[in-house]
Amino acid sequence: MRYKFNTIEVDTEKFSLLTNGKETAVEPQVFNLIVFLIHNKDRIISRDEILDNIWKGRVVSDTSINNHIKSARKALGDDGHKQQVIKTTHSRGYQFIAELEGDSNSTETKTSTFQPKKFRSNILVLSAFIVLTLFAIYYYQKTQLRQSVQKIANYQDMAYATFVAQAKRRNELVDMIEKRIGEKREMQFEKYFSYYFKKLNSQEKFVFYQIRAMTENGLYQNNLRILDELNGHPKIYKLIKGSKELQQHLTFWINKYHSVFTQREDMCLLYVGVEDDVPYPSEVNKNVKDWLLSHSANPTHEIDNNSQATTPITEIKTIDDDKNISTGTPKSLAVLPLINLSPEKETDFLGFALTDQIIGKLIYNRNIQAKPSALVRKYNKGVIDTVAIGKELNVEYILSGNYLKQDDLLRLNFELVEVKSKELIWRESQELPYESLFKLQDSIANTLSQKIDMGLSFEEYENNKNRQPIDVIAYDYYLRSIASPITKDGNKLALELLGKAIIIEPNSAPIHTQLALRLRYGTVDEDGLNKARAIQHLIKALEINSRYFAALRHLSRIYYDTGEFLKSYNLVKKMLIINPKYSTAYYTLGKIYRKSGMIEQSITMFKKALSLEGNIDTRNQIGASLFSNSQYQQARKYFDPETKNAPSLAWQGSIAIRLGENTKAYKLYQKIAVLYPESYWGKDAEIFMAIIKGDSKNGLQQLAIQEKRYVDVSEPTYFIASQYAAFGDRNNALRMYEKAVKDGYYNLSMMRSDSFFDFLRKDAKYIEIFNLAKQKHLAFKQAIADDL
Repeated sequence: MRYKFNTIEVDTEKFSLLTNGKETAVEPQVFNLIVFLIHNKDRIISRDEILDNIWKGRVVSDTSINNHIKSARKALGDDGHKQQVIKTTHSRGYQFIAELEGDSNSTETKTSTFQPKKFRSNILVLSAFIVLTLFAIYYYQKTQLRQSVQKIANYQDMAYATFVAQAKRRNELVDMIEKRIGEKREMQFEKYFSYYFKKLNSQEKFVFYQIRAMTENGLYQNNLRILDELNGHPKIYKLIKGSKELQQHLTFWINKYHSVFTQREDMCLLYVGVEDDVPYPSEVNKNVKDWLLSHSANPTHEIDNNSQATTPITEIKTIDDDKNISTGTPKSLAVLPLINLSPEKETDFLGFALTDQIIGKLIYNRNIQAKPSALVRKYNKGVIDTVAIGKELNVEYILSGNYLKQDDLLRLNFELVEVKSKELIWRESQELPYESLFKLQDSIANTLSQKIDMGLSFEEYENNKNRQPIDVIAYDYYLRSIASPITKDGNKLALELLGKAIIIEPNSAPIHTQLALRLRYGTVDEDGLNKARAIQHLIKALEINSRYFAALRHLSRIYYDTGEFLKSYNLVKKMLIINPKYSTAYYTLGKIYRKSGMIEQSITMFKKALSLEGNIDTRNQIGASLFSNSQYQQARKYFDPETKNAPSLAWQGSIAIRLGENTKAYKLYQKIAVLYPESYWGKDAEIFMAIIKGDSKNGLQQLAIQEKRYVDVSEPTYFIASQYAAFGDRNNALRMYEKAVKDGYYNLSMMRSDSFFDFLRKDAKYIEIFNLAKQKHLAFKQAIADDL
């Protein structure tokens, strides 16, 4: 059967789609979706019908449907704005609305009508086989192409890193030669070093050969790899602007490397540029990464700066102004690890793993504030006093339980207790096949919502539907990885388990998210590779399920840590749209605002987080923001003088120093050093005690060690710079100050009020760094101006 409309012809027998007579490549499911909509052109088709007919009821994310609709529109020359072929009817579904040319049945030939059934059946089987084969080839080629572009991006990053390092050594060598010879460089670097090669002393030659080694290894090897990928996939030239010019540039560079560089000992650099008529296309690196981003599944765009949640923060309903959701604060709850009743330790992993999954489901309920799984992990040993734990965690409700696995069955018992009244609210026993375990967290989360009298709205219920991996083996691997301890051996085991799980279920948002966590926080990072891989897994998780809270939360945290505030900010906005009462989102916003220099907004967000879920850490953050704004007395109100909490004691010590109360400050730092001798806070306390005593030798030694502990975290880096300044160490203070700003710290209020930097206020380098911080502050503020 053939359907014609506009310039399109859809042939269901040949499985082809022609545009102006030319075939357009369409994935099988997208083709089936188009045909299904055409067949039912007289009515609106719901998303459930699409699921039943295209995916045969298989569980897929909303994102998959959205992507297929978008792909169908693209293939038909339509888009979400025009909607001239496929129309969206809000909350109801989709309808094919283009006008078909004549009666589609008339285009069928008579012979096709009277084919013997067996012959037609064979033709259909053969056609299906051919289509599947062609699709497999197409998909393989598409995958190979993307892998090639990804390799190019990786090699570009390594080549650029080598170039930056080389340029630094190049400039150092020029300085050495100029100071010794007394003549300014007036030649191209390449020629300059060749000209002076025979006059170099031993120290200069050492640097010269370092630079040469960078050319021979980092640049040559990576440039050659990029060129091989480009020559192996010439289709890239049509897809990525500047890639052909890059191929020409690298071809010339490689030829010059072999014909000149390897033949001459007096060369350490190799330049190819405008003078050779093959300059490096400066935008191609960005174009490659943009292409990779745009050719991931569509939800990747949702985490890009320009296309994330567009609702302003001021328009997101919160606890203060949301009358339609509920009144008052959410109910606070802690879910304790389930106790294994079996003497067999093989199933111990289920206790914490299932708890973690239930907590993850409760995040979507804006009327329940569940304690994070990290806080309850320690309550996994034997008999527990639920009421005592409830008071310790400062929650209104405690869910506890136990389980027993026998053969392929799992027996579970749950109890929900109200802490204040000690009343048993709910008790239930369940028995289910182990293979149905992935359904458990949905059941428990929804039951809890009802028993606490805070039921899910219809929208929340839909968003809370299970999107976990269904394969029982993959899910078992995944649960075991969650339960694996946060230790070197535990992380190694978790990564092995997740590696097996992802082979079985490559499109599981939870598996990708857990992989990211173990890579980012559970292993030693080398050259930022783990962070980059973690980001890739989190992006993939959001492609699969754009509303997966754990992925949103952890990706926003990585972007926050690396100073990419706008990316982090947009992800947090999306979390708040899903759950406007999610305290962690306000907490993260508070930290973003403080590091970017927006102190009043920071305090407001932390106070919202505190109103939703009161804890000492949030109080510390409010105090820290007030401290940044020189509001020392107000800040003190948020710190408990009798506490043993290290950050709280440290901030109190900093306030005391700023107010000239050195004796009080010293006692506070002594307390920290005794309680937490090997922690960041303990070492920080030792440095401050050295500042108070004027012991610069010991203090500077400790600072050198402290630097290595927080290499890429900008806020501690700034305070290390401040401590260097307190010792009068200009060079290290400015070095770390500049690093902090470049890594994402531009809290101007803190910088202006920091008395340790007073002796550097008129220093040209200090002014330069401060102005850079000011530019970054203003740029971020302008980027979110609509939200303020």
